[in-house]
Amino acid sequence: MSLAIVDLRHVLRQPYLRADWTGTGTTPGLLRQLFAQTQADLRVAPYAVESAGDIARQILQLGVITLADGKRLGVFEVELKDISTKIARNRVQLRDLARRFIDEATIHGALAFYFHPDVGEYRFSFISRQSRIEADGTLSAKETHPKRFTYVLGEGNACTTAAQRFLTLAGKSSALTTLIDAFSVEKLSDEFFSEYKERYQAFCLHLQGLPEVVRQRAFGKDEKSDKLLRDFVKKLLGRLVFLHFLQKKGWLGAPPERTDWTGGDRRFFLHLFSSFPKPEKFYSGCLVQLFFETLNVRREGHLFEVDGIKPSRVPYLNGGLFDDDPPPTQRLDFPAALFQDLFDFFERFNFTIDENSPDDHEVGIDPEMLGRIFENLLEENKEKGAYYTRREVV
Repeated sequence: MSLAIVDLRHVLRQPYLRADWTGTGTTPGLLRQLFAQTQADLRVAPYAVESAGDIARQILQLGVITLADGKRLGVFEVELKDISTKIARNRVQLRDLARRFIDEATIHGALAFYFHPDVGEYRFSFISRQSRIEADGTLSAKETHPKRFTYVLGEGNACTTAAQRFLTLAGKSSALTTLIDAFSVEKLSDEFFSEYKERYQAFCLHLQGLPEVVRQRAFGKDEKSDKLLRDFVKKLLGRLVFLHFLQKKGWLGAPPERTDWTGGDRRFFLHLFSSFPKPEKFYSGCLVQLFFETLNVRREGHLFEVDGIKPSRVPYLNGGLFDDDPPPTQRLDFPAALFQDLFDFFERFNFTIDENSPDDHEVGIDPEMLGRIFENLLEENKEKGAYYTRREVV
């Protein structure tokens, strides 16, 4: 039986039920459907593992899944003792309940379900650890990040991102690296905004450290220059966030021979940056052309062309977001590492229209997220009183 996102999302929105995942009798559970091309040995009678810990009533091992690369995942069910344990927030402590069973000899990773029988939501986590001996003889371990590779499921949760990522596994012969790729994407959230602000500050710090003559040529030398600098970075990163929604729709980087807006590159910016021959000139040599000579101009064939990059189709957008910036700012540039980090950061998140939409097969712009990004970075809000921009205006 093939899985559909609507059906899967319906199951994921229910309170935790072991049978939904492991199956009953001749009815396969979700784990067998998601890992159909691997060996899933799920126990009819799970057994308790020792040392449940202070916050767990019991920890059961539901079975073992052997992946295509020979790595073995333990499947664990963790029943929590106290209803006050915050399933939605307590990621690190809950993760540690299962990670200690990864010995890298018989168990190389874990799929863990954390629940309380009186709580409608539960947490699903994928955990892995890979150790290796470095050239200098030291032992290093690479672990999945405790704040990623984990989803809150059950009542009150949309489960769109989780369902989409689970379906990337269905019908495939999965290896450990496949699971790491599949579960490394998060929905846009408060954590996104917090980390986004860190990148914004890094771009500002670079510009503030430029030679004075360069900085003054771009932003002037009066008392407003620092604010103009920060506004420039806000607009630059805001444009890139906006375009990541369009990228997810497949509208960027479509083949030149197409006449519609299908077949685009859903990782357009990551591929554009890695292919551009002068990454240290990525802004002045590539993004300026994309922003002000492509997205902002009606063109025959809608071609985006820049030296060193294969031509592709990019739409004309007439909303004013890509109106020309002052020429001196178009000659600015940033260390390649800043853009690499920014695009890697964006890759972790699911740019979808609305996690709470009941049927969001069509990806689009999330006005609320864009509004929060722009408004939370406006200094005037704190100085003159916050205001709310209506959704339709954003």
